[in-house]
Amino acid sequence: MLCVLLVRFSSIGDILLTTPLVRALARRHPEAKLVYVTKRAMAPLVADNPHLSDVVALEPDEPMRHLARRLRALAPTHGLDLHGSIRSAGLRLLVRCRWSGYGKRKLARSLLIATKLDVYRRRAPGPVAERYFEAARRLDTRPDGGPPEFCLGSGAKDRAAQWLAERGLAGERLVALAPGAAHATKRWPVAHWSALAERLAAAGYRPVVVGGPEDRGLAQQLVGEGAGGGNPVASAAGEFSLQETGALLARARVVVSGDTGVMHMATGVGTPVVALFGPTVERSRCSDRPSSSSASFPTARWLPSWIGRSTVGPAQRRAPPPARSAITAASPISRQRRWRQRWSASSREPRHDARRRALDRVGR
Repeated sequence: MLCVLLVRFSSIGDILLTTPLVRALARRHPEAKLVYVTKRAMAPLVADNPHLSDVVALEPDEPMRHLARRLRALAPTHGLDLHGSIRSAGLRLLVRCRWSGYGKRKLARSLLIATKLDVYRRRAPGPVAERYFEAARRLDTRPDGGPPEFCLGSGAKDRAAQWLAERGLAGERLVALAPGAAHATKRWPVAHWSALAERLAAAGYRPVVVGGPEDRGLAQQLVGEGAGGGNPVASAAGEFSLQETGALLARARVVVSGDTGVMHMATGVGTPVVALFGPTVERSRCSDRPSSSSASFPTARWLPSWIGRSTVGPAQRRAPPPARSAITAASPISRQRRWRQRWSASSREPRHDARRRALDRVGR
């Protein structure tokens, strides 16, 4: 029996970007046993994925040889190294099966960061979600053009619904804001987030700040400044687990986020996203979309995650510019309205016809 190990230990976005491969493997090999291997903290991201047979979690401080022993008991036939780290390399030595990986282009990335030498322009890489398929080349698996998937359990959905009901937000038009980021160059200035929250509130939406425990201070700063005017900002930062955060994102009309895990979580639950990118090389940027897609002409219904994306400079180098530099009043919502009208017009034709017409518009 075909038994495939998919190994990716972290992080949130990277794990969710492997789910198109999981889905494609399940469809190409419906008889196969697909086992996902990740850290215990990341396991909720794939725990309810219906395409997986099992999720094996690396416990905190667990020796790699113990994890390898558990995996060998599954008698794997193939191993897909989707991480390319020292840890995954050690696992490949300890678990005997047919291993394969994918090209991370570490040298190109290191040169860009250390010397500002952009070698990506010579050979632009494809989206990360598609590059993972290099590891499955022996299994005759191809990308299906679909989005990442973040599957939620009923408990997470109930917890998010309860939290909203307790705060009188159950019937509100929610906009989730994710101001936190691990790196300073990925952070939009707090003054811009505050201005955006005020404009959204004035348009009748309820801003809700999301994030992990490390984002509580930033969230409280937005709440404390009275952002949102008469419609105060609510904070869920640090309140939820990964799945519960996903359930809250699924209830939002739109999510505004930097280049963080929240962006991928929102895409995974099907919520439109306005993604804010700092200084980067577009060809090297981590992308949820297939290589044939366009920010202006989406080729599938999940592509609203890239509609209205904005690029901002390093947060630490800029003072807040005039109001016009912040996202204009309710612009994420107005953009979604325009695309919703286009989708409703195309929804009368079969999906493959709508996709073909969209591809024709971008000149594929």
